[in-house]
Amino acid sequence: MAAVSMPLGGYLTDRIGPKWVVATGMVLLTIGSVVLAQIHYDSSNLLVIGALMLRGFAMGFAMMPTMSAAMARVPRRYTSRASSITNTLQRVSSSVGIAILVTILAGQFTTAARQTSCTPPVAVVAAAARVLHQPQLTAQQYCGYLQQKIAASSAQQSSGSAQPSTGVAVLDAFNHQYSGNVFSDAFDRTFVVISVLSFIGVFPAFFLKRPDPQSQARSGAPVEIAVA
Repeated sequence: MAAVSMPLGGYLTDRIGPKWVVATGMVLLTIGSVVLAQIHYDSSNLLVIGALMLRGFAMGFAMMPTMSAAMARVPRRYTSRASSITNTLQRVSSSVGIAILVTILAGQFTTAARQTSCTPPVAVVAAAARVLHQPQLTAQQYCGYLQQKIAASSAQQSSGSAQPSTGVAVLDAFNHQYSGNVFSDAFDRTFVVISVLSFIGVFPAFFLKRPDPQSQARSGAPVEIAVA
């Protein structure tokens, strides 16, 4: 979808300037993030695919026009320097952003495990008591056991691997569903943060300016560089 939207974004940028194109891309990116924040354990795959396609289309509108608008206002003799600085900042900020979001995601597992509803049926508690060799196990104790296991899980694990198979179908089904709900809640809250950041990015887009061919041609004259 990004490959489809990039040429369209470039065409619209040449016609109306980068301001509205980038702002539209950031709005669509926000909408896609909000949709991803609504995904749960039993959500349809079509919802996930649709949200990712929308985000991909939005990225084509948001990224390249921003970079092009910034570089177009740099005098030609400074193009190589500006390109190097831009690429460096892009990679550094991308790494820092990923690290921050992973930290937020990992921090949400413990909170989501405590807040996700855990009401195992009698059959599940009985099966867990046999597997854990605790005849007096209660539903509350088993929920606490699950919360500790999930809280210690890595952010790279999936809901299916968060709880290993016990060989008891009714117990595995409950564990899989509960851990899936916890993981989906943790990801939902992380995408809420991404949605807020994407929406904030709408406002700087209105400060982007059209390329100034005359200023760009005067390579020795100082020009204003748009903030990406």
